[in-house]
Amino acid sequence: MKDKLAWDYIVPVVLCKHLKNARPGLLAPTKIRKTIGGVLHHCAADAWEAMVDAAGKEQIVLKPTSSRRHVSYIGSTACWL
Repeated sequence: MKDKLAWDYIVPVVLCKHLKNARPGLLAPTKIRKTIGGVLHHCAADAWEAMVDAAGKEQIVLKPTSSRRHVSYIGSTACWL
């Protein structure tokens, strides 16, 4: 069995169709749900839970960190990575 390299885990990021024209911090309550460690858009919650499960199978523990931004932060000179 070949050892996996760092780039073997990289997958393209695809914007969820539900987020087209959405503004950060202004999602409708029907579009978000509670998940491991917080509240996310329902598609992001599904992806986060799948990633946590996959990492757990590799004995990797993922922990959420805060990424919440106030609505006034939108349009600032911040760089979103």
